[in-house]
Amino acid sequence: MDSYRVPHGVLVQEVLSETVLLDTERGLFFELNSMGTEIFRMLTNGDKPQDIVQQLLPTYEVDEIELGHDINTLITELQDKGLLLVETC
Repeated sequence: MDSYRVPHGVLVQEVLSETVLLDTERGLFFELNSMGTEIFRMLTNGDKPQDIVQQLLPTYEVDEIELGHDINTLITELQDKGLLLVETC
């Protein structure tokens, strides 16, 4: 099972329904919209991607496969930018 956490040196600030991630060591700035914020919060609180899909499906008018793809794309993008660590247990 994978777990997700914010790396050392990355500041996370929620502003209204959005989240700003700032890598203080590299000066990288990244902004998440309200859906990305919700997904990010759930990931870093220990929820698995497939559980997040099931929790968000009633809220957003989107296909289950598309939502799963969007979550995985966000994880990959944040990981590639060094803003999210994925640890395999």
